[in-house]
Amino acid sequence: MIAYVEVSDERFCFATPALIADLLPRFPNILSHTCVNERGETFMSVAANTSIPHVLEHLVIDEQARLDESTSKVVFVGKTAWSNRSERKACVQVSYADEHIARQALAVAQRELNDALLARIR
Repeated sequence: MIAYVEVSDERFCFATPALIADLLPRFPNILSHTCVNERGETFMSVAANTSIPHVLEHLVIDEQARLDESTSKVVFVGKTAWSNRSERKACVQVSYADEHIARQALAVAQRELNDALLARIR
């Protein structure tokens, strides 16, 4: 699944430790996700200051894993990159086993992330 993401405002482009803490009750496994990055082997290594689209990638993966009821657990992988950083546009790619579950996971992840971001500015 490919999601083209546009971050509405520069202040929402990058995660903070407080934002990640706000998301952990709903997505408790994200910090232990394997994550190829320059700082370590897990998402925890970069979570506190990675791009918001990258956070979205991990939330979608986490939600898919939660919703997957198959007996053989699927390993989901993703990749995120800014497609146009100055315009705050990114491409989020996430594998899936079931298209319906993937779409549902994306909707949940997007809603939860938007709610957490907006709560930070209130």
